[in-house]
Amino acid sequence: MENGCDVIVFDADRRVRFASSGAGARLGVAELREGASLDDAFSADEALREWAAVAADNARESGASGSCVRPGDAPVHFCVAPIASGGFAVVATDAELPAVDGDRVSQRAWHDIKNQLGGLKLFATFLKIKLGNQDEQIRETTEKIVGSIDAIVRAIADVRRGEDTKGEKA
Repeated sequence: MENGCDVIVFDADRRVRFASSGAGARLGVAELREGASLDDAFSADEALREWAAVAADNARESGASGSCVRPGDAPVHFCVAPIASGGFAVVATDAELPAVDGDRVSQRAWHDIKNQLGGLKLFATFLKIKLGNQDEQIRETTEKIVGSIDAIVRAIADVRRGEDTKGEKA
């Protein structure tokens, strides 16, 4: 497990919508896939799973953040923060967490993810322009990559803002 911070975004139905690459290892589960339930995400630690369920309910009902520490040789600090769509974000880190503003965490994670996706979209578009006229398969593949990136951006915007509000355009 690397030092640093991992983020898991759950929708209002307690299903994983996004998990950073180290989140599964930090939670003790082999793989954390989109669509996994809260119970699946926290399956390796019953006490942590129970805390996460209660913290998620509190986040949804009152808009309050909650935090806990999993003790051990390398303690892990967890914080649950509500997001605008009725879902919540779980932040796990090796360092003690200060009070967390859920909207700020959500905005920061969204900004970082969108920046990375924007770079990938730029590279795919460049390949399409440069090589798409020479090879139909390259053109089709790069169009699928760009379309997938746009779909990811829309899905995250929907989770952050709720289905009834307008999300950012890719």
